[in-house]
Amino acid sequence: MKVKFLTFLILSVLTSTVYSQTCGFGCLGLSGVFGGYTNQLYSANGADDLTSQFRTDFGFPAKKIEFKKAEGFKIGANIFRADFTDYFFTAKAFYQFLKEEKSIFAELNNLPTEEKYTVNLNHWGIGLDFGIPVLSFVDFKVLEGGITFFKSSYQGEISEAGKQKDKIEFDNFKTDIGYYVGTGLIIHLIRDYVTVEGTAFYHQFEISKMIANRNLKEYLIYGSFVDKGGFGATVQMNFGIPLY
Repeated sequence: MKVKFLTFLILSVLTSTVYSQTCGFGCLGLSGVFGGYTNQLYSANGADDLTSQFRTDFGFPAKKIEFKKAEGFKIGANIFRADFTDYFFTAKAFYQFLKEEKSIFAELNNLPTEEKYTVNLNHWGIGLDFGIPVLSFVDFKVLEGGITFFKSSYQGEISEAGKQKDKIEFDNFKTDIGYYVGTGLIIHLIRDYVTVEGTAFYHQFEISKMIANRNLKEYLIYGSFVDKGGFGATVQMNFGIPLY
């Protein structure tokens, strides 16, 4: 219900913003591209349990490996920014690469052993922000909200003396949808052309079901692979293209 409401809100505001411009698309202010880096907190009890099961079956002592913070690059486009006297709207679309990797080095049966476990939380997203200028070179992004579409994966690999001994791989059974809300600042380095944008946000999502890409019936995921999202932060550089 929250995702449907947010989708309706974004589409409604975009439509009303576009049609409020009496002189057409050329008056919408800015378009452009951006790139940045994101840190994302989350809870993945399903991934933790799967990793523990894989390790135990291979003969490692019981030890919980906890996945809780993913990082990665973000690329996207500010489709347009509609500037008014006292406020602005920006519509955007992006792709986020998010990954958390755990590597463990130990010795098992007198052989050097490496374990590597990876959770990928890559996703598409669309969003809309609303803000106000506070200084000649600083804007306050009062609120940003959007929806995200996840296609996640998981890999677990164990190697002995540099040779792979076992591996498991899982992918999303379906595309999972999340949503986020946030706030931040935009600093203009070159007005209308180059800005630095920082955003703090809460991103709610759930990866409901994973499926093995080969016959791995002995490895089961109880409940959700990722059971909830969390707080995060993104710093990005925007490169604008004036449309007027």
